[in-house]
Amino acid sequence: MRKLSLFLVLVMLLGFSAGVVAEQKEYTEFTEVTFLSCWNGGGGGFPQDVMGNVIAKEIAKKTGVIVNMESIVTSETERLNTMFASGVMPDFVNAPYWSSTGGEGFVIRKAAVEGMIYDIAPVLDQYPNIKRLFEVGIAKDYKEFDVFNPEYEGKIYVIPQQTPSNDPADITNWAYGVFGRKDILDALNVDPKTIDSTEKLYDLAVQIKNGGFKDAAGKDVIPMGTSHNGWNYWGFLDGFNDGYHLSGYRMQEDGSIVSTFFMQQTIDQVLFMRKLVSEGLMDVEAFSNTDTMGKEKMAIGKCALFSFHAPYLVDTMRDTLYKTNPEMEYVRVGPLKMTDGNIVTAVEKVGRTGSPVNFIAESSPHKEEVLRFLDFINSDEGRLLARYGIEGEHYDMIDGIPTVKPELREAWAEDSSLRKNLGIGVYEGFIGAYDYDSKYPVPDDQKTQWDKMLDALRADVPIVQFDKVSVGFLERGYPGMEEFRDLSSTIDAEAERRRAFFAATDEDAIKIIEDTRQRYMDAGQQGVFDYVKEQYEAYPNKDELMF
Repeated sequence: MRKLSLFLVLVMLLGFSAGVVAEQKEYTEFTEVTFLSCWNGGGGGFPQDVMGNVIAKEIAKKTGVIVNMESIVTSETERLNTMFASGVMPDFVNAPYWSSTGGEGFVIRKAAVEGMIYDIAPVLDQYPNIKRLFEVGIAKDYKEFDVFNPEYEGKIYVIPQQTPSNDPADITNWAYGVFGRKDILDALNVDPKTIDSTEKLYDLAVQIKNGGFKDAAGKDVIPMGTSHNGWNYWGFLDGFNDGYHLSGYRMQEDGSIVSTFFMQQTIDQVLFMRKLVSEGLMDVEAFSNTDTMGKEKMAIGKCALFSFHAPYLVDTMRDTLYKTNPEMEYVRVGPLKMTDGNIVTAVEKVGRTGSPVNFIAESSPHKEEVLRFLDFINSDEGRLLARYGIEGEHYDMIDGIPTVKPELREAWAEDSSLRKNLGIGVYEGFIGAYDYDSKYPVPDDQKTQWDKMLDALRADVPIVQFDKVSVGFLERGYPGMEEFRDLSSTIDAEAERRRAFFAATDEDAIKIIEDTRQRYMDAGQQGVFDYVKEQYEAYPNKDELMF
């Protein structure tokens, strides 16, 4: 039997080398695996039928796996903590993993070392398309310190997702910024490109408040607002930033190193937002909006100035406000300039630092099925299926480019939910090392009006890239870090910052920030700063580092 097996293997290998293509297995029995999208509002991207849509059925034929999707409408960190504390977990999860030292990433890391997450290292070689996600599109320091955190001792718990290929054309430009209703700007005779400072932004908001403008429902507009949970109020404050950076650390004139929370720019940002809130220029519900509330406001043009990213703007408005009131199109304001004169735009490393990740529950009985699904969806065939659908039915290959059938392209441009409910585009969230844009650039004559709108919004804020190592990674070896994190774990700087926005006076707002700073210092923050400075001074090649 052994000789026969070896003979058959040789025949198969020779057949493949001669160009013989083996028929792919098609499954007829399917396993349901449970999946949690641990992103507030992430369910908005799901199809109506998460297990019975066209693409789900096609994936099931190829893998034997059907993914049953669930999402959240609460804090990502809160849900992760609750899930790990209860021990009740889905088969796999997608969640933020911006680093392994704070926020959601810290919660995931803790669960991993406690044995709640499955180690894929022993089986990784069996899944080449997953293995590629660790080799393409993630920055060296992110891979070394976070994805392969030293505390993991060689185990691999998280799988990077939504990363680019090594081609710059594949980096997603989210094109964050402030966007204003064109009809209001025109009525005020304001060129949006001239609003390039926080002072001008404030003056514009005052004009809007005094202008008597209405939303699509005939009610008074709110000058400034955001979508859910205050996202992204930072767009109104970015003019106080001091330039392009890869870390939250800064070197001061005296040579000391601190984080931006301890700098004057934080006070300036807090006082500016407090001014907006106290003068009725900022939507006071912005910081508590649910995803539904935020989208409802966007759908009627409730806020004259919104801060968020361009794809979210277009995807949210195209089937709502832009259908009912196309004259209320939102256009980019600015972009704002920072204190060093550069425009506010995305700063990227070569390779992504921080990403969404998938991880598999150690308790899952379907580990192999999850890996099979992820490996397939990251194959060339799976990528085409996820983005374009089924060849011959939804698209054709024309001159090597996947080309959506014209009648479908027109229908989907008119109603984006048609495409989503087929499952097309839904499974792209499971893919990493994206190479769509470099491999299959969309010809201009195939772009929809929404594609062209996004292109224009992105052109205003081109990505700035640096092939550097973030100074932030220098803190990783600090021996007192665990104690500092334990002592500072009850401090929520973001919550305190938001509380300061609603303080009675500027002095009260400043005191909230100063008291929070002192709490960090009492917990040992200075030791972290001193350690980073020591590591910076001892670093053999400072040209590799960037603050």
